[in-house]
Amino acid sequence: MARGQLSPEGQTLSHLGLDLKSGLTAIVFLSGISFLSSTILFFYLSWKLVTWNLYVKNRRGSQPERETDSTQQAIDFTLGIDGVFSDNNPESNGKNQPPQPPREPQAQLLEKHPNQFLILIINLLLADMHQSLAFLFNIEWLSRNSIVITSPTCFVQGMFVSLGDLASSMFITAIAIHTHLAVVRRQPVRQRVLYAAIAVTWLFVYAISLLPIAGTRNGTDVGGFYVRAGAWCWMNNDYENLRLLTHYLFIFIALALTSIIYIHMFLFIRRQERSLGKIEHEDDASQLQLSRNPAFLIYPIIYVMCTLPLATGRIATMAGANVPLGYFCFAGAMISSNGSFDCLIFGSTRTDIVFASMYEVDAADVGLKTFAFMKTPTDRRFGNVVSIQGGRQGSEESVPSKRGWWRLSGRGASRGGSRSHKGMFRTTSQESLRGPAIQMDTITSVVVEIDGSKPMDHRYHESSMSESVHSVDKDVQRAPDRTV
Repeated sequence: MARGQLSPEGQTLSHLGLDLKSGLTAIVFLSGISFLSSTILFFYLSWKLVTWNLYVKNRRGSQPERETDSTQQAIDFTLGIDGVFSDNNPESNGKNQPPQPPREPQAQLLEKHPNQFLILIINLLLADMHQSLAFLFNIEWLSRNSIVITSPTCFVQGMFVSLGDLASSMFITAIAIHTHLAVVRRQPVRQRVLYAAIAVTWLFVYAISLLPIAGTRNGTDVGGFYVRAGAWCWMNNDYENLRLLTHYLFIFIALALTSIIYIHMFLFIRRQERSLGKIEHEDDASQLQLSRNPAFLIYPIIYVMCTLPLATGRIATMAGANVPLGYFCFAGAMISSNGSFDCLIFGSTRTDIVFASMYEVDAADVGLKTFAFMKTPTDRRFGNVVSIQGGRQGSEESVPSKRGWWRLSGRGASRGGSRSHKGMFRTTSQESLRGPAIQMDTITSVVVEIDGSKPMDHRYHESSMSESVHSVDKDVQRAPDRTV
């Protein structure tokens, strides 16, 4: 069938109207920002990963152990900080101590792997590069002032639209599933399983996008597989069933699954907060913090906001509705911003993984503890405040309020206590600390242990380490002269 027999909305558009030209200009501008930001972050993370594999991972097991000085050898870490004073204790010196057998460095016992979230974010950025590049091809139509379906650009643009939209949705859903396994199930994913899932995802995306081209012989029977689809080139309108089964079906599944996963994580953490009387796991503190600051739900919100308008417009077109080109320009501008939003969100919320040192590439962390912008008030620079208060008498014990920790300070104040600043009350135990009955002196010792099996981070010099150790010696020598 000749191309002239295509429907009017699929044929070459010889002249761009003013509104369409303005819409395509906005799409090109936003897709250019997304492509630039995704590409820069992709190559930065890839460079860090390659550097870690070449210069950090391979040297940990082969690097000889560094000789430790007498101060470090004498420190006993089994009792915590008390072991610092073993050098100056004459009774402890000379005791029979069994010789410690040489231990194999930990780096030789455990095989190191790169952070799994880092691997996923690299693949997501690669998918965003596919997607933003597809809409960046609209610059060709602006320069021509027409959309020519016989040009190679039309075919390449249609192919990258199919690849980019589907790949981006797949990896956003993969990150959601990985986070759910770490937070809710607390089930680590094996590294080989992760690599296999990534390979299968890319194979699926390319296969389901390219096989229809081969199956239809590039749309020979209907005038072409990739033709003009509104404001840019994509799959022919005559292949509505292929559009739905090979593209939008999986995008809607990804939209629904990603939203359900993050909402379930939020409800799980809230339910855990109510049921736990105390923190029983090292990750519970960060999870309870997330329950009070559910801003991590911004992930599915941004994804739905960028992807849903275009998917809805295409489904409406398949249903026979007359969708104007202005709407498709708006939807294209939204979905072409997906890459820049991913860089902004993941780069700001999981900073400790995305912008970590190359020596921390193998950190086993999903990044949930790095929501600094969520837990730090705007009027305070640092994120955590620890308050220590003297005990109350039995009759003065306050009843916890469900309205929050700020209500505890105004309840159950002692009758004999004095009122301090900001509405707080001082109890008798707090007053006793201010009197002359207790004389206290504070001794602070800093112990630095150097792991010889790991290379030194270039950000920290050995000179600073040696100074810290010497400061410990000085504190230890002055400790007997102080009165406690």
